[in-house]
Amino acid sequence: MLNNSDMFSLKELFSKGDKYIIPIYQRNYAWEKTHLQQLVQDVWDSCLNTHKKDRNYYIGTLVVYKTSQNLYETIDGQQRLTTINIILCALQNEIEKKRNPFPWFNGVNLAYQLREKASSSLQQLYEHVDPLSIEDAYIKQMYDDVKPTMETVFGCSLAEEEAEFVERYDKFKKYFFDNVIITRVLLPSDTVMSHYFEIMNTRGEQLEKHEILKARMLEALKGDTKALWLANRIWEACSDMNHYVQMGISDTKLRQLIFSNDMNTLKARDFDELVRFVEKMEQQEEPFSIIDVIGKDSNIDQISSNRDKEDKYSGNEDRFHSVINFPNFLLHVFRVISKTDIPLDDKRLLDIFEKKINTVFVKQFIYQLLKLRFLFDKYIIKRDFVDNKETGKWNILKLEVQEKGYSYNNTYHDKEEEKNIMIQAMFHVSLPSQSYKHWLCAALLYLSDHDDGYGLYDYLNRLSHAYMLDRFIRSSSEQLDYYQIIFKNEGKPYNICPDKLILPRFNANIDIFYFNYLDMQLWLRGYHREFVFTSRSSVEHFYPQHPMENFEPMDEEHLHSFGNLCLISASKNSKLSNFSPIQKTDFYKKSTIDSIKQKLMMDICESKRNWETSDIEKHAADMESVLLESLK
Repeated sequence: MLNNSDMFSLKELFSKGDKYIIPIYQRNYAWEKTHLQQLVQDVWDSCLNTHKKDRNYYIGTLVVYKTSQNLYETIDGQQRLTTINIILCALQNEIEKKRNPFPWFNGVNLAYQLREKASSSLQQLYEHVDPLSIEDAYIKQMYDDVKPTMETVFGCSLAEEEAEFVERYDKFKKYFFDNVIITRVLLPSDTVMSHYFEIMNTRGEQLEKHEILKARMLEALKGDTKALWLANRIWEACSDMNHYVQMGISDTKLRQLIFSNDMNTLKARDFDELVRFVEKMEQQEEPFSIIDVIGKDSNIDQISSNRDKEDKYSGNEDRFHSVINFPNFLLHVFRVISKTDIPLDDKRLLDIFEKKINTVFVKQFIYQLLKLRFLFDKYIIKRDFVDNKETGKWNILKLEVQEKGYSYNNTYHDKEEEKNIMIQAMFHVSLPSQSYKHWLCAALLYLSDHDDGYGLYDYLNRLSHAYMLDRFIRSSSEQLDYYQIIFKNEGKPYNICPDKLILPRFNANIDIFYFNYLDMQLWLRGYHREFVFTSRSSVEHFYPQHPMENFEPMDEEHLHSFGNLCLISASKNSKLSNFSPIQKTDFYKKSTIDSIKQKLMMDICESKRNWETSDIEKHAADMESVLLESLK
């Protein structure tokens, strides 16, 4: 497939008049100074190695797809090609200046599809405009690094030892232009580019599946320029799970059209209405022009974006951490809108979407992706690190418009919202795996149907009861699956609560949801309101399995009883596992509790300075009463 290839020196590559487009499904430019230094050092070493028979330096392969006369879509090699363009601009502007410009370099030969900042930054470097106007940080940094990198490699400074530097530079320049060879491989005209890209490595790294999925989705919109541009913007905004989706729409006018002036109302009812917002932008005072970006000689389907810089909002850098990653969020969106029992496994992301992709589906999916991300940000917990840089705290915050920018405020002060935060945290720490966040799928389904968070706590509370009654107190043969509980039974318990529970005993498969559900019920009854759910994966025996000297082992009936068990962090379990109940109780006087159930056990131990089999039996009976009362 790759036998249609040609070799060009860099001078030939830039003299041919060919233009190269970086498609939207590729990663942004991301080379750093170490990559540049390695490239310059390798070229200089090859230049000095005059005894070699073949004195050329082969910089790699440029895999392209021809879209029209002299216009090529770049499938592989964008990082090298972008870097070469930057180097040429830096040589001409920062070293050559007026000394000896190279007439064959008539401008940069590539642009980024739908990435105006990157395209305009390269063009501005060539035109040598005010460096403060260069908006792409990676491109600007690479440009700034060229001259100092060459000074480091040459071992002399342009300012202090100009003659020596110029001598070495001239030798490097001639070799760089004439002997650095790039191989351009032309793909056949019938190649499906996104499929080719799936199996191709870029600098040794495979594209992530959600990036490939994006390429396939956007291919379905190729005939509609505005829809293509908008879908790309929405996808990129939604993919950053640790920032609010509104802030991912960097165009202020478009952001206000989509989310209203208060930033908290999703105004469009479907994707076509979102496209009409784009058309409305064209009619405003500063026209939204397609031609402005791509130029009159280009055939690229792009739309120019407003060049308003993203509004600044205080304290937001790396402030939040999402409970789910983007590939798995895509699966939740698909499950909610299709209401089908698809696996929530991002390894199967492409297979799950494969047969669904067409223009109608993509428009529907992109709109629902935006809607559910918007609702997710408003009503689902996240880690907020503004006050605690180490662990953060669970929070649900509202994005609010301020006189100067935006802020995140805790506008949910009532007890209902406090309960909402707690029950979501309870679900999350019980089922931390990305592939088993069925509770989140249920929450998104509820939000999708109601368009707001009113009643979300009541729904999740019922769902927790359904988890207990239909799964966790059932034998494996009687358990209902999560899809049945959420989509068929609408989150309502199918089974009724028995008169008596068979409490779990210690074994390898004991489920931590049981303990977290109990802690939630104890918290609701007013016990230790300062308690916060954290990741606690270890089931501890309060009276130890292997007590230290001077303590007698306990009989297994009581030792493994639910009344002698609680959740703690794995690190504390390894440290305290053999300590006596009194020693553990004294230790926790100087530490935060891991579990409300644990605190109740320690309170008994503290008052009696002992922990006996009778205490275990009574505590188990008390906890059974709490569970039964909650499930009736």
